[in-house]
Amino acid sequence: MKMALEGIRVLDVSEAGLAPVCCRVLADMGAEVIKVERTEGGDQTRGILKISGNVPIHDINYVFEFYNFNKKG
Repeated sequence: MKMALEGIRVLDVSEAGLAPVCCRVLADMGAEVIKVERTEGGDQTRGILKISGNVPIHDINYVFEFYNFNKKG
């Protein structure tokens, strides 16, 4: 079954807020979403689940994974 946005390419340069979620919805609907991050430090959401001393709480950052599921990078 063909998806609604199949064949559409989206360049995602968003960080935090609702824009990454909107781009994820586009990806979920079949668009090819390409995530581009800053060269210094990457996306802000990569650091959300870190505690003092920059130590990650988990090996996986679930917020970043949720925002960027189905995207290429």
